[in-house]
Amino acid sequence: TSLISNLTFSRHGPSPITTTTTAAAVTAVDDGNNDKSSASLSRGHSSSIASSSTSSSHVSDEATTPPPPMAKQHSTKEHSKTTTNASTPQHQQQQTLLLPSEATSSALAKSYRSLAFQTLADQVKRSVRSHDGNEWMFNVAQVGDTPLSWSEELLLEGSGEEEDEPMLVERTPVRMDLSHSCWSDIFFLGMDYPEAARVVNCSVDLAVHQRETGVQQREPTPPIECRLQLTTTNPGTIHLRSIDLNASVVMTHVSQVFDFGADYLGLLKAGLVASGIVPPGLEEACVKNGQDMPLSELLVNMLPPSQQHLKVGLELTTFVKNIPKGSRLAVSTNLLGSIISVGMRATKQTACMDGPLCEEERRLVAARAILGEWLGGSGGGWRGSGGV
Repeated sequence: TSLISNLTFSRHGPSPITTTTTAAAVTAVDDGNNDKSSASLSRGHSSSIASSSTSSSHVSDEATTPPPPMAKQHSTKEHSKTTTNASTPQHQQQQTLLLPSEATSSALAKSYRSLAFQTLADQVKRSVRSHDGNEWMFNVAQVGDTPLSWSEELLLEGSGEEEDEPMLVERTPVRMDLSHSCWSDIFFLGMDYPEAARVVNCSVDLAVHQRETGVQQREPTPPIECRLQLTTTNPGTIHLRSIDLNASVVMTHVSQVFDFGADYLGLLKAGLVASGIVPPGLEEACVKNGQDMPLSELLVNMLPPSQQHLKVGLELTTFVKNIPKGSRLAVSTNLLGSIISVGMRATKQTACMDGPLCEEERRLVAARAILGEWLGGSGGGWRGSGGV
């Protein structure tokens, strides 16, 4: 601390930086007679300097190690002129330090920041994985290992035409925070000191007043809507579409689902992963080990044996109604919760196909939504999923 407090930093590259340290770090005395020599070594404490005027040799107990190179030079050059006594003014000594350049400091800062967030992301994954009902998702290494199957209500009926394909619709409110304790829900605090990260939330539906026309919506409704269906339009694929973002993508391989930054639909992909339809355990095999797998195999394995001859695709459509960005209504997290909920209903992970979720299911969705936040890159706090 004392060294840093005396540093004079330069903004002009890695030039030598000098610092002044107090008290004779090293004082050597030699009057030319071997029998009448006195030396005093100290490590920055002025009280350790010898004050005796007698001809003797004294070494402080703190100075049991050899003196630094600069001290030796000082001792050799000035030995014939230096005397030791308590009234002698303390000599000042300069040390030259080479500090890293601005480029090196910037690279170090970026590396440590990335390391901090990666450590936090791993902590979030461990936390979500330890929640009851989530462990299996991380153990699925092949598409044939998935334990999920499509709900009977969602299977194709009739002629297989588009109008005969059942559609599952999930409507979800948003979250309003009544007390967020100054962002105490951020994971750095919430994961390490959860008792200090308590918040009060409520779930709200919205009614939008149209100022231009003066027409007001009579009844508040959930502003987030997700639609999921098995379709024959794009067999062997997963089709994601966002109405409010005016974006869509058709994916054919598992690795595309884990490429969250490839388009504007990273949050929808994260919802598929967190719901278990495309288990997070497949990421290591597909992305890290380079063993990509077609989505057609995954979709077929989730069909009952009697219908595995069908060629089906999955279509997920989302719509966030009339909510601007920066609304502080946790739209991204509750959109994730809605996707996870509809995915869990479609694969028989909930007790009921329709109606509200029970408390245990709601908490499971909230835990998975936290995982989806980190996968999708939005990085919201844990309180955001309170609207589910």
